[in-house]
Amino acid sequence: EWMLARVFAVRAPTSGEQWGHYRPLGALSVPSNRPFQSFPPSIQRSDLVPVIQQYVAALRRRATLRISAGTVEEDREIGSLLAAGFDSLLLGLFRWAVERVNGGKGAEGLSLAAVGSYGRCALAYHSDLDVRVMTNDHGAAAALADELFYPLWDAGVTIGHQVVTVDEVLEMAEQDLATATSLLDWR
Repeated sequence: EWMLARVFAVRAPTSGEQWGHYRPLGALSVPSNRPFQSFPPSIQRSDLVPVIQQYVAALRRRATLRISAGTVEEDREIGSLLAAGFDSLLLGLFRWAVERVNGGKGAEGLSLAAVGSYGRCALAYHSDLDVRVMTNDHGAAAALADELFYPLWDAGVTIGHQVVTVDEVLEMAEQDLATATSLLDWR
């Protein structure tokens, strides 16, 4: 039902489950040294924008400091640091968005996954974030995508996204080699 992941893929809890069951897999450090747990469902999109902007600025400052200090042995370390920081942010926003869409009800069958350079934990300093929302119901996914992506866009974060079902992804992969190989980067 939900995608296997190295660090990030999450799915909305089903009836009777708690969010605490779905934490990022892995222990990469993030700017605050702890992930966002979530935002209160009552907070408005516009109120999230300055929080997101401050978080992203702090994440990029941390990466810059690591580079300036000469403590980075490989470029991949910065890519992993940035990916882990955005994982934390997107996990908090995903939880917030699920709670806002019908109070968390009707959000079953939704998963969020990182793809591309973000999925490979190889983000460059100003890379866009490529994500896919997997769904069984395009209607529920559209509402979730609006709640999830608009605060990021308003904060100036570049997000490439796609909302798809498992069957659609498999069909696209059968017809297009680039799509098929992109599935290797999912997390």
